[in-house]
Amino acid sequence: MKKNTLNLIASLALFLLFSNFTSSQDRPNVVIIFADDLGYSSISPFGAPSTALETPALTDMAADGRKFLNAYTPTSMCSPSRYGLMSGRYYWRDVRDWGIIENSDDSTLTPDRHNLASRLQDEGYNTGGFGKWHMGYDGPSNVPFNIRDDVGFDYWHDYRVRPDGTEIIMEDKNDGREASPDRFKTGEYLDDEVAEWLNNQSKDTPFFLYYAPISIHTPIIPGEAYQGASAAGDPYTDYIMELDGSVGKVLKILEDKGLDDNTIVIFTSDNGAVTGHTRHLRDAPINFIANGLYDGDEFQGRFEGSKLQIHEAGFRVPMIIKWPNKIPAGTSSTELVNIIDIYASLMEALNIEMEAPENEAGDSYSFYPAWFNNLQQPIRDNMVVNSFEGIRGIYANGWKYIDGIIREPEPYTFLNNNRRRREAHEQLYDLTGDPFEDDDLVKDRSQSDRVDNMIDLLERVVTQGYSRPAYTFSTKSTEDNTKKMFIYPNPVADFIQVSNLTEKKNVTIYNILGARIKDVNIVNNEKIDVRELTSGLYFLRFNDIKKAMRFLKK
Repeated sequence: MKKNTLNLIASLALFLLFSNFTSSQDRPNVVIIFADDLGYSSISPFGAPSTALETPALTDMAADGRKFLNAYTPTSMCSPSRYGLMSGRYYWRDVRDWGIIENSDDSTLTPDRHNLASRLQDEGYNTGGFGKWHMGYDGPSNVPFNIRDDVGFDYWHDYRVRPDGTEIIMEDKNDGREASPDRFKTGEYLDDEVAEWLNNQSKDTPFFLYYAPISIHTPIIPGEAYQGASAAGDPYTDYIMELDGSVGKVLKILEDKGLDDNTIVIFTSDNGAVTGHTRHLRDAPINFIANGLYDGDEFQGRFEGSKLQIHEAGFRVPMIIKWPNKIPAGTSSTELVNIIDIYASLMEALNIEMEAPENEAGDSYSFYPAWFNNLQQPIRDNMVVNSFEGIRGIYANGWKYIDGIIREPEPYTFLNNNRRRREAHEQLYDLTGDPFEDDDLVKDRSQSDRVDNMIDLLERVVTQGYSRPAYTFSTKSTEDNTKKMFIYPNPVADFIQVSNLTEKKNVTIYNILGARIKDVNIVNNEKIDVRELTSGLYFLRFNDIKKAMRFLKK
């Protein structure tokens, strides 16, 4: 009797977790804190040395949520990664193959295509953005740009640095108010603006907070309260601790307002650190860290390269997701994910139907199932990255191929002779056995077929116009859009059932790679036997309405 009761409770918990939200008020709030130039192991839960610094807020967040140990950015630099996070698309598809854009350029986000803020705004969310934008404003085209109407932020408070680096300007894009705070109080200023907005939110309307702190990009300007606070006593490590303090302030407000349990909080970075120590290249653009006590490896996870470059340290970033009583606390995942994937994952978490990949978030793979479970099959079958100069790399089945092609018309000064020798040629790495890219196998004759296949795959991803599977993870029935279908239990052991079917349906089960497994006719709440399936992620596709739902086989 006790065992049956526990099974019933467990089944009910899974049902509640994966069932649909009935109104916008039921949907959780979303907070994204997007650090700048933060290396993979620059915070305590990802291995930062305690002899250099402590990050207690992020340590607590990891203890309450899930770490993603294999998280990447789409590029090793700022604005293209920010574009990827907000749009769910590779920057080079829509903007250009190389480099960054400036505030004097046209906005890369435009009203004709959904982005994360506009999508959530349309779904009834209050949307607020603070900090670094770096995706263009009013540019040479002289097309008027309004961050509320064109991008989807109800409120936006921005910062920018004068070209000479001497002054930081804060600007309220809603009323044009400007302020030039003390450079060493910039982080505190932004924290206060975020706190004011967050404290005005309520449980009645869901909200989306996008907070992009200045830290830890140059200039390295930790606030007075953090100067000398780190064990290393270096401005760089002090600045990381100030970033952690900003995270702590946000989490504290959510807790104090009773919003913590109904808020998804995501922390990550736009690219790796600038300070990378490299075994093959010892002239990273900036090489200062902790008064010379550490060589940069300590803050980069010992990966090769640096910000701007094509090797791992430029793309590998920490990622933590917290959703109390939903995501299992104190856990970690090794799933290959990209910050681009946050878009589709949130859409699935919030039960928001996406458009076809050619129209919305075409490179964003939902890793929502990996929030809760360790999957047996990868969600991503490929991933493309690029360096400042436009050199591309593609990942597939644990391997990484680098094409070595410089796409920047006039190579930037960062691409000096050492970097050119290291990056501007074809390379192949088995990251499963060689995560630090020590052994280039591109000239190994036994790998020639693999090289050819990865070149072909890269070409297909680039020319197709999108890369994510052409599934919309909708649970809406075309017969009655107010009626919801859902799979239960999910995850599943032996049988699955589908609720709210109005008539018999022909469905096909596919695996994550799109291979057809079997066809089944189902009726409402009828059990479907899936015992023969191996562990992993599957799609249940309704053939007449061309919609699909996911389920996880344990």
